[in-house]
Amino acid sequence: FPVAIAKKEVTINQDMKAISTDLYHPDFLIKMMKACSIRVLSLVDRSSHGTCKLVSDKLFSLVLPLPPLKEQLRISSEVDGFINNCENLKQIIKETQQTQLHLADALTDAAIN
Repeated sequence: FPVAIAKKEVTINQDMKAISTDLYHPDFLIKMMKACSIRVLSLVDRSSHGTCKLVSDKLFSLVLPLPPLKEQLRISSEVDGFINNCENLKQIIKETQQTQLHLADALTDAAIN
């Protein structure tokens, strides 16, 4: 479910939807859309031959929470912090697995020699 913030003018085609509003901070809105991806995807109509279509009226009728702007910024910042923590933990796990492999190799070499 791809979503993006356009920082410059863009052309929208039939396969894209644009949400333009001053009610939401862009960073908060993009996180909300990603969090609601299952709900959004459930609005997609599928034809008998397999094509998919998201009717704009269905998308724009989706109800999203609207906290005050200051709270949106706080929530977005908290989510960014959690994401950074997850990325750091993934890196630690990767490094730990690499260390584990090196130790296993060293033990195998020691047992053979």
